[in-house]
Formats: sequence, C-alpha cells, structure tokens
Amino acid sequence: MILTDTATLAMLASHRWVAGPLLIFIATWLSGCGEPSSKDVAASKKSAAEWFFDPGDAKSPPFVHHAGDPFDFFMPRSLGSGVAILDANLDGMMDVFCLQNAGWNSGQTHVLFLQNTEGAFVPAGPEFGLSVDGHAMGVSAGDLTNDGYPEILVTGYLKTQLFLNLAGQGFRDITTESGLDNPEWGSSCSMLDYNRDGWLDIVVANYIEYAPTVDCSGKDGKREFCGPDGFPPAVPKLFQNKGALNQGMPTFQDTTVASGLASHPGPGLGVACYDFDGDGWVDIFFADDAKPNRLFMNQQNGKFEEQALKRGIALDAMGQTKANMGVGVGDINSDGLIDIFVTHLVTERHTLWQQGPQGMFSDRTAPLGLNQSSWRGTGFGAVMADFDNNGFSDLAFVNGDIRADATQSAALSSNAEAFWKRYGQRNQLFSNQGNGKLVDISQQNPSLCAEKGVGRGLAVGDLNNDGYLDLIVTRIEAPLQMLFGKQPSDTTAAHWISVRATLPDAGGRDDYGAEIKLMAQERTFHGWLNPGASYLCSNDPRVHFGLGKITQVDTVEVRWTDGSLEQFEKLSIDRHHTLQKGKGRAVTEGKP
Repeated sequence: MILTDTATLAMLASHRWVAGPLLIFIATWLSGCGEPSSKDVAASKKSAAEWFFDPGDAKSPPFVHHAGDPFDFFMPRSLGSGVAILDANLDGMMDVFCLQNAGWNSGQTHVLFLQNTEGAFVPAGPEFGLSVDGHAMGVSAGDLTNDGYPEILVTGYLKTQLFLNLAGQGFRDITTESGLDNPEWGSSCSMLDYNRDGWLDIVVANYIEYAPTVDCSGKDGKREFCGPDGFPPAVPKLFQNKGALNQGMPTFQDTTVASGLASHPGPGLGVACYDFDGDGWVDIFFADDAKPNRLFMNQQNGKFEEQALKRGIALDAMGQTKANMGVGVGDINSDGLIDIFVTHLVTERHTLWQQGPQGMFSDRTAPLGLNQSSWRGTGFGAVMADFDNNGFSDLAFVNGDIRADATQSAALSSNAEAFWKRYGQRNQLFSNQGNGKLVDISQQNPSLCAEKGVGRGLAVGDLNNDGYLDLIVTRIEAPLQMLFGKQPSDTTAAHWISVRATLPDAGGRDDYGAEIKLMAQERTFHGWLNPGASYLCSNDPRVHFGLGKITQVDTVEVRWTDGSLEQFEKLSIDRHHTLQKGKGRAVTEGKP
C-alpha cells in the first residue's frame, strides 16, 4: 500500500510516535519493494558460493519433530517447537537438545544428543532424565546454580519445566522444588541477571489464554488453526533466582507483579534480553503476535517500565501492528548499537528496527533492502550473525505458514506429514554487503532455502568448532535439519574469533548480559552475550566475530554484567577463546 491521501498523511504525521519513521518509510517505499533490482542480483551473484552444507546422516541428530494428530486443529500444534545448543557435560563440544510437541502420554519425548569426539550426535537415553513428552514450545539453557553446568528450561502449553544439571551426568526435574510455577501457554524464554546479583533469573513470554473448545476457519470457510485474535493476551513471567540455597538447587521467587511486567500483558512469541540503552542493565523485549511489541526498560531497582512506543519499536514505519514472532538481534550496520529484526506473516513485511541514537529505534527495513526478496513467507526463527566471516552481520530466517496453501489439495488423510506439507514454505538468507544493503541470496543457498517446510525454530552455533557458524532448523512433522557453515575457497578473507566471557567466582558460568568490544586494525566490533533469541530457541553461548581480512586483534574489552570493564590484549585469530573475569586489565570508563 502507498499512502497518497494527504489528509491521511497529515493525520498520521500528527502522531509524534509515527511521524519520523513514516517520513523515512515514504521516502524509501518505492525503491524498497518488489523484486530484487539488477544491482541486487549482481551482488547476489558475487555471493554465489553456497554458505552451508548438509553433513549427512552420520553427523546429524536422528530426530523428527512430531506435533501429534493435526486434525483436531489444536492451536499449540501449529506453533512449536524450538531447539537448544549447549555444552551439557562441559567437554568442549556443543550438544543439541530437541523438543517434541505431540502431547502428553504420546510417547514422543524430548531428546538430548551428546556430541562425541568424532562429531556425531548420540542420543543420551532415558536415564539422562530428559525423555519427557508434552506440548513443548521453547527452551533456554544456562547455569542457574553457579556450578558451571547449564540447566535446561522448557516452556509449553500449560506447563513449564526446569531440569537441574547433575554435573554432566544427567538431569532432574526440579520445577516444583525450585518454586517455578507457570501454568500458562509459555512460548520463548530466556535467562538474565536483571538485578545484577550474580544469579541468572528467568523470563517467560506467555502467549494467550487459549480455549481449545473454540473452532476457527480460514477465508475459504474450512476449519483451520486459530490465530491470537479473540483470545485474551497472557501475562509474562519473571522469576528472580534467590540462589542455590537448597543443597545446590536454585530457588525462585515470582517477581512478575513487583517488577511491573504484570501490568502489560501481551501475546508474546519472541523474547530477547539485552541492554538496549547502554546503561549497563539488561532490558526485556517481547515480540507480540498481532499486537504492538513491548520493551521493558530496567529501572535498576528491580522494576521495569514499558517504553516500546516512545522508543520507536512498538510499531512499524507505517504505525501499524504486525504478527510479530521471531527475534534476530545484532549490529547490522556495525555502529556498536543493538538492532532488532522481527519476522511476520507472509502477507506482511518482516521488519528491521535499527538503533540510533542510543536507546531509540526506527524501521529501516526498506532502506536496507529487506523488501527486495525473491519470495515471501511467514517467518518464525531468525538469526542475525556473520555467516561468511566477512566482518558484517547477515540475516537468516525460517518460514512456515499458519494457514494451509489453498492451491494445494485440501483432501485430508490420516497422514500427518501430508497434512503439514500444505503449510510448507522456503527459508530465506540475506547477505550483508557492508555498504548499508542486505541482498537476498536464498536462491544461491539451496541447502537452507530450496526445500519447503513448516519452519519454526532456528538456532545458531559453531557445532564443529571450525569457526564457521552452523544452523539448526526445526520443522513440524519433519526431520531436524542441521547445516554446517561451508569454508570459503579464500580463507584469507574469512578470518574469525570466538569469545566466551566467564565468571570464575560463579563456577565459571557464562556471563549472560556481558558486552564484548573487539578492536582490530582500525575497526571496532561489538557482540552481546545471551543465547536466548530467535524463536523458541537457545543458541551457542559463545560470541562469534567474523573478521574478513583482518589478521590481528589488538584489544578485546569486556563490560561484565556487574558494570566493571576489563581489557584483554593480543588474542589470536581463528581460535575460540575463554576470557575470565579478573584475568584482564581493569579499566575505568574511557580511560584504558
């Protein structure tokens, strides 16, 4: 839609919260829609070499995601599930935890795949304590006990579960004992230290107050999965970690009301916890389905204030609400500020909000070239990361519809796999050209983008520790898709470095919330440590930097979650590094 009615323009511009973004949008709309331009096609040809490859059955986890009987159109079946990348036993190899959504007593259970020294993923077995069934949605992994081993949090329909890591030898369900209570439809979740007390807390994006007795239909009048409209939005949950007070087990207090989150319910699907205004305190962003997004800013006293509208990220450039789902977080223009990408329906345009000035956001989707795509889809999981190691963050997202394709046969059988094929769509991949433009290279990447599927989760990490980021895609009623990053022919233009920021006084756990700044040959790179993003997923906790042709890193500066700053010198390139708090050179703000 192009706005041409001057009265309408004047009315919208009178609202200060849309005036600025609206002018940007109108100025770029004509050049930012439709098929890729000839320049974009030429740029995509420069990136013709495929970025990912399928490692084959010998390496990939043998897992199929099941959603149960789809013919009852039970809404949770259409929206799950995620996957977690974590080092469950601290052997230095990333493991993979896969969720099932087939229902209680279905016999389809979650599976933890432990990576062995040959790079194969082996199922841990029921004795590991994670073989649980249900309508699972999201997952988050992190050390809640400060012993170095990551716990696993699983959200789902009317049930959220917490599994304690038993020193890498297994897990135990401690949901009730720990005081964690969330009898809602939980979606994405994350861990954060919102009060800077040294213990990771938990936030859960709850979705809607769904009534399974309500039947819904599509435009053709035939029965279909419901959307969020007509159901009350749910209240998110925030749980403060009071510490491992009970024989090494964490104890949680529900601070949803006290923190202010309860005052702003919403149909949350995605969540991201980062310091969005640079004050050193982690904030909480919720992507809300068919409602304005919410951004809770940390007031540094245990309370949050919802400020999405005033900070420009509640609505798009047209002042419109969309079906906000997955969240990709990164620095798309290399200015040191966090930008946010959110996926939407196939009938909408996905949105990238660029930060600037600090703490304020504007919709820059069209100027960045994201409207010029080879095809469109209903997006869910999203990742902003440097896949080709050229020094600039790229963008990947998975697609899968929530309404059946009317052009395909509507004849239903007892075959769930055939049922879901009518919802299949192709994924998409955009390359950052380093000049303020993203170019669609989906057609050049068939391993990720050629096959249609009902994509939901998308997780990123360096699974084989080779310095090239890998992807895991979850699809409804389809095998887990693991794709390894492909080493380019010219590795001299694809250097990299990876950083873990750890807390020795907290068992060596990763310092979720730390900001990492890397100075190298007149360039500065920024990264933020928190694996909980995308959609329903938990990513590799290591912070990855693509360096391009840079051959020397001069300084790495870590702003720890407690606000202190340290510098680490001369880190080798093309390596994974672990930085420990207290081992660097302490610096005062602006005074190295």
